[in-house]
Amino acid sequence: MTKAARSLAVLVLILWAFCSIPASSHAAIHTLQVTRDSAVVAEALVDDATAYTGLYSLVVDGKERLFQQWFWYRLGSTGGESSLDTLTLKSVSPPTEENPGALSLTYTLANQFDITISYLLTYPAGGNANVTKTVTIANISSVELAYHLFEYSDFDLSDTMDDNVYVVKNRVYQNSILTDTSGVTLVHESSLLPDRFDIDGAQSSVLPSLKDSNPTDLANPAPYRYEGELQFAYQWDLVISAGQSVNFSITDTLYPTVPITATKTHAGTCVTYQGQADYTITYDNLANSYGLTNVKIIDYLPANTAISSTPPSNGGVYDSSANTVTWDLASLAAGAAPQAETLSITVNSAADITNEVLLVSDQAFPTRVTDPAVLCNHPPAMDAIANASITEGAAFSTQVVANDPDNETLVYSLSNAPAGMSISAAGLISWPVSVIGTYVITVTATDPGDLSASRTFTLTVPKFNHPPVITSTPATAVNDLSLYTYTITATDEDGDPLTYGVVGPGGMTISGNVVSWTTALVSSDISYSVAVTVSDGQGNNTSQSFTIKVTHVNHPPVISTTTPPTTATVGVLYSYTISASDPEYNTPYTYSLPVCPAGMTITGSPGAIAWTPTAAQNNNVYDVTVKVADSLGAYSTLSYSITVGTYVKQTPVITWNTPSAITYGTALSDTQLNATASVPGTFVYSPAAGAVLSTGSQTLSVTFTPTDTARYNNATASVTLTVNPVVATVVLSGLSQTYDGTAKTVIASTTPAGLSTTITYNGSTTAPSAAGSYAVVATVSDANYSGSASGTLIIAKATPAISWATPASITYGTALSATQLNASTAIPGSLVYSPVSGSILNAGSQTLSVTLTPTDTTNYTSATASVTLTVNPAAATVVLGGLSQTYDGTAKTVIATTTPAGLNTVITYNGSATVPTAAGSYAVVATVNDANYSGSASGTLTVNPATATVTLGNLSQIYDGTVKTITATTTPAGLSTVITYNGSATAPSAVGSYAVVAIISDGNYSGSASGTLTIAPTVVIGTTNYTSLQAAYTDAADGALIQSLEGTLTETLTAAENIAVKMKGGYNSVYDTASGFTTIQGQVLLRAGTLRVERIKVK
Repeated sequence: MTKAARSLAVLVLILWAFCSIPASSHAAIHTLQVTRDSAVVAEALVDDATAYTGLYSLVVDGKERLFQQWFWYRLGSTGGESSLDTLTLKSVSPPTEENPGALSLTYTLANQFDITISYLLTYPAGGNANVTKTVTIANISSVELAYHLFEYSDFDLSDTMDDNVYVVKNRVYQNSILTDTSGVTLVHESSLLPDRFDIDGAQSSVLPSLKDSNPTDLANPAPYRYEGELQFAYQWDLVISAGQSVNFSITDTLYPTVPITATKTHAGTCVTYQGQADYTITYDNLANSYGLTNVKIIDYLPANTAISSTPPSNGGVYDSSANTVTWDLASLAAGAAPQAETLSITVNSAADITNEVLLVSDQAFPTRVTDPAVLCNHPPAMDAIANASITEGAAFSTQVVANDPDNETLVYSLSNAPAGMSISAAGLISWPVSVIGTYVITVTATDPGDLSASRTFTLTVPKFNHPPVITSTPATAVNDLSLYTYTITATDEDGDPLTYGVVGPGGMTISGNVVSWTTALVSSDISYSVAVTVSDGQGNNTSQSFTIKVTHVNHPPVISTTTPPTTATVGVLYSYTISASDPEYNTPYTYSLPVCPAGMTITGSPGAIAWTPTAAQNNNVYDVTVKVADSLGAYSTLSYSITVGTYVKQTPVITWNTPSAITYGTALSDTQLNATASVPGTFVYSPAAGAVLSTGSQTLSVTFTPTDTARYNNATASVTLTVNPVVATVVLSGLSQTYDGTAKTVIASTTPAGLSTTITYNGSTTAPSAAGSYAVVATVSDANYSGSASGTLIIAKATPAISWATPASITYGTALSATQLNASTAIPGSLVYSPVSGSILNAGSQTLSVTLTPTDTTNYTSATASVTLTVNPAAATVVLGGLSQTYDGTAKTVIATTTPAGLNTVITYNGSATVPTAAGSYAVVATVNDANYSGSASGTLTVNPATATVTLGNLSQIYDGTVKTITATTTPAGLSTVITYNGSATAPSAVGSYAVVAIISDGNYSGSASGTLTIAPTVVIGTTNYTSLQAAYTDAADGALIQSLEGTLTETLTAAENIAVKMKGGYNSVYDTASGFTTIQGQVLLRAGTLRVERIKVK
């Protein structure tokens, strides 16, 4: 918190406490003091019952170090947090003359808990100022409490509010470098390890979350923040059993210290992947005249690294779970000179690594140093290769995607690949003809440094799927008007389940594997094409095509008559007509009675049967067979029996229930005219269907005529129907209208439509015109209908219209006037504008509003209107400075100066707001960032490379058949270089002299160096080079001279040839002078021939 804000808050607190003391016997500000030689050397203020409850000021040696520190709590996991001032202050033990630095406050939440905060301020001579807070939380309820305690601390160690905060487990360190360059460090330590923590900036995040109504859990962010107005918070999540309590202490101690000075470096310019990296940690206490205790040096090893030996050197302790090495020092004396710890680690990280070291003590702010290191050679990386499945015999190919961070050429290889599969130099896997099987294949990409990356994928080649085979043969002929069927039989070599289909003439269907079709009548033979299909569900289909010939045949007539009567009466004519049809229309038809009783005849076409039974035929059953033949002789028959008995004519029984009442206007229908009879016949109603009856009781009559009048008499019946009058509905509309000076009538709509109505308004038939509310009643005035409706007519006040054209845009700084504030209206009244005339608006789209108050407030309401006024930004100019700079590792910021002066600008570099540090050219655009002004400028920032030096080493080497590389050391150290040997990037291995050039390959630096690499042979015979004396001797001819370089050869030489050979050592690298000696570290065995040696020693 800023000093001004802090002073204001303290003043408000003091005034609040002063004014509220008479209203409470407890509310007070308590002063804790430590005096020495009658002088106050430390003072703390504690408020016990206001919104600032807690420790809110700590002054040590005349310097205020604390603004505010207080507690919050929450019960359970829901709801917001509450500060202690929301509790009841249960008891106070204030400072006394005997103990002026002690205070104890107890707060309570009825039947839930008590919390006691005891403060103790000490500052012993020769010691450090210290505030200890003892916290006791007692559960006074009958159940377990989930209690969350929060402590929020706002220390201001420097006048500039530019502090640093670091959280290390149960300690928080806060420090600042004061204006007199001395240091001060606060160590905030809890005896109970907190569960969570957070760091706030200018009370902007954590404090508001504690004050809102939602539950808060601190975020556990990165444990450090630097250079800001910072606060920190702790959270304890406690579970307190009924009747139990929790007690712990929190101590704040101030020390006159600055952080330990430390550096972390690694050997060499790079580190080797899967190799060893050697680190040195150097530290001292030269900056402090204060001794430090319990110093811990904690090395946080990079991911995918581990120490090379266990335990580490110099007493370091390795924690494998945290991957850290810790050195513990009991003390580090004031002004202690530099000392060092060393550590070697194994690097298994595929990426560059950064080693971080933290130095922590009881009294000094933690020191955090990092040491980034690049890999000498990065291992390649390879994308995952998708599993695949291909058809037997098909070709397969896939492109392996791999890259090398060092842009080196990769060599690809395959493991467990099937025969015939290969991979190209570009990583393309090819397999011309696949073979059935499942293959788990590993692809490896290896760089020139023998580092590799591998991926494994599975390639599946399933067995070839065979199509189904149809083994059945269909019938190919059928008569018309017949059922055709074909059962399809098929097999599948792979045992796949089969499905069937058919394409054929209309009406042909398939169910399962059975084709069905009922043929139509044809006049002559017709052939139809049919195709059946069998599918195995795996994509293979087999079809069978064939033709069905439909042949016409003569079909007998079809008797289509109804069921014949089966009874007859003596003396009564029995008649029955039989009808037939023929598909081919082979007429005429011949009707006959092959079987019938005596006297029965059949005549005509259709055939009419007639028979009057005699008394002799009474009470007998007679068989009848009717035969119908077409003109070509095909026939059909119908057989039935007739029973003959004496006939008595009957009167049918009519059933007719009394119908339900209807409403006037409802036409008669079969709902009312629904009589039924016991025999077939016809009904004639009176009144007839469709008639509309008058209201009242009406009689409905019916006359029934039987179909068989020979056997049945006519019959009549009647019922009574009640016709009720119609109830009409009335709907009012137009009940909401707006005043315009004319009479406002309501519309009454009726159902049925068009009925006359009488409408009254507050009992009068005169329609009103003035604004107000009126009771409306509409009554049907039609003799045949009744009905009414009521409602309220509301004539609302009119809203006057305001005319206001959108004004022309203005420029920022132009005051509003009648040019913009020019609304008009046809209704008398007053206009009030907002903003008022003379206002100056910010740039942008601004809303102008006006309110009209009419003179006639009875019939008009007030009205508002608004328009949008565009206020254009004023033009500003921007001038760029600092466009040419030199790389030094820091960000290179361009300066933008504006007219008018002091406007904010947004500067981008190649489109990004990030200020560049690397050498290069950057397109710079500076844009005014002020809503009331617009303007920009562009230019190019040039960051020139810095000059670096290159020193070559290892320029003289001995031939051994391996590649010989030189070293290039840069200043500054660690820069990448490109080295060529006689113009090639490939290092030589052969004997000779090579022109070497090393050029810095870093965009931020320029520089180079040149020299000559000399590779001298170890042993020679003439112009032939050898790597050992034995190799030269084995190849030597009789009389040969074997020469060797000055130095030591470790080998055993066996001379077993019958030749004379001379060996001479001690030569220089070009073999023109032998002034030294060659030492053989081993044995020389002479088994045959002659061996003469000169300037050679054997050990």
